Formats: sequence, C-alpha cells, structure tokens
Amino acid sequence: MTETPDAVVIGAGHNGLACACYLAIAGLHVLAVEQYRMVGGMTITEELAAPGLGPMSMRVATSSRTSRLLPGSSSSRATASS
Repeated sequence: MTETPDAVVIGAGHNGLACACYLAIAGLHVLAVEQYRMVGGMTITEELAAPGLGPMSMRVATSSRTSRLLPGSSSSRATASS
C-alpha cells in the first residue's frame, strides 16, 4: 500500500528541493515531482553533442535558457511586440 503524501512539491529545481527538504525535516511525508528528466532545474549543466562535429561536444548551463527572458534581449523584445 502506498502512503499518501502530506505535501506535494511541483518542480524539483533548487527551490522545490529546498522546500521539500524543509517540509520533510518538519516531519511531513513529501512528494516532489519534476517533468524534466533530471532534478536540479536551472542549476544543472548538460552536455550537448553538435551534429557533424563527431566526438566534440560542449557543456551548457541550462540557465542559459532563461537569458532570453531578460529585459533588453532580442527575444524578449520580439515576444513583447507580438
């Protein structure tokens, strides 16, 4: 039989994991769920293999995905004008 959690934390990024830890320390049974294949959110670094470069690859900080949301970026201007 599975135990019903006292709290469900949606998102297993830095803040979600910190929240889940504090709740667990307080004695609650916590379930943290993440839609991505790894936990850690914007703190993870992924290795990307570039097509046609063979064994060459690059490590990319996932947080670079959010740079397009910064004010003044070309993507944010394009989105705001749409």
